[in-house]
Amino acid sequence: MKRLNGNVTLITGGGKGIGFGLAEAFAEEGSNLVLTGRTESRLLEAKHKLEEKYGVEVLPIVADGADEQAIKIVVEKTIEKFGKLNTLVNNAQVSKSGMPLVEHTKEDFDLAIYSGLYAAFFYMRECFPYLNLSNSIKHGTYFICNDKFCFWIKSPQYAETLQFPTGKFTWPTSQPIVLKTKGVL
Repeated sequence: MKRLNGNVTLITGGGKGIGFGLAEAFAEEGSNLVLTGRTESRLLEAKHKLEEKYGVEVLPIVADGADEQAIKIVVEKTIEKFGKLNTLVNNAQVSKSGMPLVEHTKEDFDLAIYSGLYAAFFYMRECFPYLNLSNSIKHGTYFICNDKFCFWIKSPQYAETLQFPTGKFTWPTSQPIVLKTKGVL
């Protein structure tokens, strides 16, 4: 039996890159998935690949992480479909990568902050009551990530930060391996 059979994992930005690599790692362990992103065709392609290869259920939802109401709807649809949520992976963030800092505008910076920091906050706040109900806290089986850090939640009162320095790992292929070696998966 796979370690995460019957679990439900929500992955933001799960349709490509690091998020898709994480989706594969969770699916390989038997977890059903909720994938969010901004491009429906990419999410549907990811759904097809993951269901075909791993035999898990995948719920793709188009959502902008900077939109607080959209995140509430994502969580509602997750609970409506699966009845629970065991794991949240905050992965998505939009930025003007590859552009020199001096060329960034305040709007470019705001985009990064809202799609990263605010999105992570909105998702954590909306998901936490369901994570708490799923026995995840009791067993220490969920975590909340972005590309710079991972919160491994061991109890409602305690969170340990695990650093994932991006310079040491090749994204996205080594991310699931790193998480497995840290005992997360």
